[in-house]
Amino acid sequence: MYEVLFRRFVALMMDRIITFTTATLISFIWILPKELFEYNTIYLKLTHILLWITCDWIYFCLMESSKYQATIGKRLLGVMVVDKDYERITYARANSRYWGKMLSGLILGIGYLMAVSHEKRQAMHDRMAGTYVVKKSFLLFMLSCQKDDGVQTSIVHA
Repeated sequence: MYEVLFRRFVALMMDRIITFTTATLISFIWILPKELFEYNTIYLKLTHILLWITCDWIYFCLMESSKYQATIGKRLLGVMVVDKDYERITYARANSRYWGKMLSGLILGIGYLMAVSHEKRQAMHDRMAGTYVVKKSFLLFMLSCQKDDGVQTSIVHA
């Protein structure tokens, strides 16, 4: 159920491509025409980095706290973000998870590598936010078994 490290990595790369492309398009449409004739490349680069972080932050927080419980990359690879009760995480928890990812990547990505040695494959940001990344198929199977016992869940079957 928790053996999703490769899927998580590929999904992260896919999602970062999405957010980088979005930030680049916003830069070209909104910022670049205004600053094109000033040739202030440092300003342009810093603005683009801030836009990328903002797009990344909004994207991850909204998608992981949505009814799908996953970003586009995670959905394509069949994994979901859940809390300890296997329920959808709140926006606040998704927000803390996102900023925890920044800490996880600060020192050579050691926070991400912590997932390799953890029993439930939690990276540092998952431990900080109290979240788990699980295979959707196994989670749906487990929840269907619980439904037979009368337990209510809010997982979307999309």
